[in-house]
Amino acid sequence: MRLVGAGGAAVAITTVPSGDALLGRAVALALIAVSTTVATVTALTDVVGSRSPSSVIGGHVACDLTNMLVTIAVIDPTCSTGAWTLVLVPIGEAALLAFDRRVAVGAVVAAIGGLFVLIMSASGPSWSSAGSWALVVFLAGGPMSVFLVQAVRVQEALFQSRAARRSLHEMATHDELTGLLNRRGLLEHAAASSMPAAVLFVDLDRFKTVNDTLGHDAGDIVLRTVASRMADVAGDDAVVARLGGDEFAVVVSDADAVATLPALIVSACAEAIVVRGVDARIGASVGSAVAGTDGDDLLSLIDHADSEMYARKARTRPSADAPIERRAARPVDDVVAARS
Repeated sequence: MRLVGAGGAAVAITTVPSGDALLGRAVALALIAVSTTVATVTALTDVVGSRSPSSVIGGHVACDLTNMLVTIAVIDPTCSTGAWTLVLVPIGEAALLAFDRRVAVGAVVAAIGGLFVLIMSASGPSWSSAGSWALVVFLAGGPMSVFLVQAVRVQEALFQSRAARRSLHEMATHDELTGLLNRRGLLEHAAASSMPAAVLFVDLDRFKTVNDTLGHDAGDIVLRTVASRMADVAGDDAVVARLGGDEFAVVVSDADAVATLPALIVSACAEAIVVRGVDARIGASVGSAVAGTDGDDLLSLIDHADSEMYARKARTRPSADAPIERRAARPVDDVVAARS
């Protein structure tokens, strides 16, 4: 559409020149070619649209406005005919595309100023020229107002739509309790990233005892605390996700981390978590899987790490099932008795 519009402007410049033309044909055609090229390259690089910065859209609209003003400068610089209505095209475009309404307002100001310069340059400074410019602005006032009102409505609707989509996507890909990625979010992350070097599967030991003894609210506190600790020890280069219940996955980009990270996670989870005056001590069993050796994609790595984790848990079953520790000042048994 932009190329068609530029072609129409070029035809108009070539076939309908005005005796009062402010620009020569060659200069006008060169200006249109340059501005159209810039606008087209901008569009082809996919920077114009709902995700574009207002400054980029402003530059894009400015190119179209330049084409319109150059055309008017050749075919009707005094704006004595309806040629001035061409400037409403980029103004409408600005109003509909610009996320920042200042771009639309800027297009209107630029159009009014450009028409003023054209008329004054063609007719000379006079009351007659000023009257012609005022008439054009008056006639354009209605359409310009409509464009601006429409811009505000479109921008508000787009903002609400984007916010709703972001919120829904956040809910669909993140665990509400811990804020970590959930299984779906982890799969989406893997699809958009390179193949992970290794995956750790973490299952909390004695977590059921915490839930049964202190209640699910206490269990939620433990899960949030453990999630934070795991994210801290894993570092920025790893991705920690809660797969469900008391099961977590840690995706690492360095296979060497498999030698040290499991011990760090176990140590972090073993630290006491104070819940309602009670030291809730849990543990963690960790299985690992290395890309290439144990699987070729994220799901197969998770399955292998899961199997290894359960095998390791089976070998250490007594410690995994041990009761949670308590503070001498307020034993867990006292907490349970107080609830009865």
